[in-house]
Amino acid sequence: MWVEFGHVMAVFGLQGEVKVFLHNPESSWLRSWREVILLDARGQRRRVSLKVRRGPGKRWLARVEGVDSREAAEALIGDRIEVDRGRLPKVEEAEYYISDVVGMKVCSGDVEVGVVTAVHTTGPVEILEVQGPSEVSYVPSLKTHIERLDFDGGVLHLVPEGTEE
Repeated sequence: MWVEFGHVMAVFGLQGEVKVFLHNPESSWLRSWREVILLDARGQRRRVSLKVRRGPGKRWLARVEGVDSREAAEALIGDRIEVDRGRLPKVEEAEYYISDVVGMKVCSGDVEVGVVTAVHTTGPVEILEVQGPSEVSYVPSLKTHIERLDFDGGVLHLVPEGTEE
């Protein structure tokens, strides 16, 4: 199973480095050379070695082994960075990988309200996209909205309405 770790956003400099968006920028796992898959828009997978470092400001930069020019780096823009799940470090008690919640049933009390179809990481908090029977809703990945995650049962339990802090 492959887990998406982030994606290539843009080129940085002239030597083939790229700016990357990481779903978990606090993770130090990609700061040493790691084997990853780059998945392009056509669905083509390419196994590469990649190393991430902090850049100026809040940017994250990556070096892909064998990519040493701006032109070669431009070809990577938009590629998804995927990692073999078996090679990832174990997560802490209150943590999860995005791929762990996509596909989970979502319940509010005893009522199933939908299924998590995507996780959006555009801000400081992940937003879970939940497809219900007739509409899509969005749930912040916060303790005030999520009561618990039952990974064994494949169910995400929402905090019952009216009890949010």
